[in-house]
Amino acid sequence: PPYIWKVLVAHDLIFATMYEKRGVYRLSDGHEILPCAYKWVSWVSGKLSAAALDGTQYLFNTSGKLLGTYPKGYQSSGSFSNGLQVVYRDCNSTYVNEKLEIVFQSDSIIQARSFSEGLGAVQVATLGWKYITPTGQQAFNGFFDYAESFQDGRAIVRTRDGWTKLIDNQGNTIIQVRSMVSTLSRFRQKYILQKDSLQNRLLSRDGEPVLNNFVYCNAYALNEPILFFGEDKWGVILFDGTLKWIDMADFTIEKNWTSNGDKYMLKGFGCQVVGVRNAITGVWIVALQLNQSIYYDDGYKPFGVINQSDSQDVTLINRNTGEVIRLEPGYLQKISDQAGWLLVNDLSQTAVFYSPDLKTKTPWNYHYRNIQWNENLNLYQVNDEANNLIGYISKNGHVLFEN
Repeated sequence: PPYIWKVLVAHDLIFATMYEKRGVYRLSDGHEILPCAYKWVSWVSGKLSAAALDGTQYLFNTSGKLLGTYPKGYQSSGSFSNGLQVVYRDCNSTYVNEKLEIVFQSDSIIQARSFSEGLGAVQVATLGWKYITPTGQQAFNGFFDYAESFQDGRAIVRTRDGWTKLIDNQGNTIIQVRSMVSTLSRFRQKYILQKDSLQNRLLSRDGEPVLNNFVYCNAYALNEPILFFGEDKWGVILFDGTLKWIDMADFTIEKNWTSNGDKYMLKGFGCQVVGVRNAITGVWIVALQLNQSIYYDDGYKPFGVINQSDSQDVTLINRNTGEVIRLEPGYLQKISDQAGWLLVNDLSQTAVFYSPDLKTKTPWNYHYRNIQWNENLNLYQVNDEANNLIGYISKNGHVLFEN
C-alpha cells in the first residue's frame, strides 16, 4: 500500500508515495485523486501541481481534473500570487498566469521572486535585482545587490555602494543604514528591526523608532505572539502587530518546576514561557521555553541576564529589586558571590572585571580569562590561554599577584 508522507487535514488530502512515486488521496474516504505515478506532487494555491516521470509538469484541481500543462521544460516555484507564478528553466526564470501561459519572455532574468502588491523582484544577469510590473516593465529606476518582495508597501534592499534601505513602492528611500555596521529586516509584518553594534531598535514602516534596547524572545515562533523586553519593561507583540505592555499578572501559572517554588511554567497571550519569581519581592524574569535567550540559572544570582552578545550590550535584571543594569557587549562569567564577575568580548578581545553588585569595574587582561577555584589554596587560580599560572584572586575579589 502507499506510504503516507504528508496530510493536509484542512483540505481533506493525503500525499502518498509508493515505489518512489507520488500521488494524492482523499483523507475522508481514501479515494484516489492522483495515482502514485509522479516524480513529485505539491499543494499550490488551492490546486495540485505534479511532475510526470518525463519532467512534464501539470496542474490539477483537488478532484484530480487536469487544469493545464506548464510550458515545456519549465518547472514551477512557489505559489500563485497576484495571479502569477514563478517558473524556471535552466538558468532562466519568468512568470506564468493562471492559464499557465508565459506572460513575458526574458533570457536575462536568472532569478525571480513571487509577485507581491503588484510588483515582482527579479535578478538580471550582471546588473542585479530590479522590480517589475506584471507586464515585465521596470517599475522604477534602480538595480540592487539584494531585493525582498514588497509587504505593506515597503521592501528592504541592499545597494552596491554599501547601503541597506527600506523603500516604498515608488522606489523612494524611507530609511537607510550602512550595510557594514547595521542591518534591517522585516519583523512580524508591521515592523522593521534594525540591528547594529549597540542595540536592537524596533522601527515602524515609516522608519520611526518604536522601541530602543529591544530584546525579543521568540521572533521565529510564527504561531505565537512575540514576548520582548524593551525600555526596561516586558511587552508582547500580538498577531495583528499590536504592541502591549504587560504585567506578569497577565500570565497564569501552569506548573512549578522547582522544589523551592521560584521557577514556573507560565501561559498567556497564546504562548508558554518559563518564569523565575522572587518570592519576597515578586520580581519576575521570564524566558521562552524553547529559545532561552534569557538566562536565569542559579549561577547568575541575584541577576537574570536578558542578553549576552559580543556586539550588543549585556542587559541584566536584579531578581531582588527589578533594577535593570546594562554593561558593555560581551559574555558574562560569575567568579563567585564575593569575588565578582568577568565580562569577556571575543570580538574586540577585551575583558573587564566587575564587582559583585556590578557597580564598579576594572580593566582585565583578555588572555587571563581561565579562572578556576583551587580547593587546596582556597583561592581562585588564574591561567593564561596556554594554561600557565598567572596569579590568584581571593574570595573577596582581591588580585594577589600577576606575572
